[in-house]
Amino acid sequence: MFLGSHFAAPIMGALLLESRGKKKNLSHAITKEEYLVLGLIGMMPDMLYPHFGGGSHYQSFTHSLWAFGLFTGAILLIGKTVYKNLSNRYIVYMILALSSHYLIDFFSGGVLWLYPFSESKIGYALIPLKTWVILDFTLIITMLLMMKYRNRMKFIYKKKHHENLREK
Repeated sequence: MFLGSHFAAPIMGALLLESRGKKKNLSHAITKEEYLVLGLIGMMPDMLYPHFGGGSHYQSFTHSLWAFGLFTGAILLIGKTVYKNLSNRYIVYMILALSSHYLIDFFSGGVLWLYPFSESKIGYALIPLKTWVILDFTLIITMLLMMKYRNRMKFIYKKKHHENLREK
């Protein structure tokens, strides 16, 4: 997929998790800047290996199991030592943002997880190349709408949750 999907998917995921969170008084609400960081982390494997072809980046180190481990380790190290005030919840969101990149690529052509030691591809080409632009555009618009109406998303969930409790 193109960078738009890799940027939008982790932000949308975090918005959904935050809106459906069961804790009423979170000690730290995610800021717009932190949502931006999640989007950038979602794009990181492609940004570290610039490419212009449809599938050339799937054969790079940044799309291997080794890179995923390295990136995850860096997130944990930086999150716990440099930025000591980051919540564990947000660190998990950052790792999920990185994971979303590999998941999207898994379904849009597959990834060479053991590259450069093996050419064995893991994944499927369920999302054809010609639909990537449409999906990127759709995900970005959806993400922008979710960001705009994120406070209403929390309200709708709480309202439905209270209605369900009354019915019991």
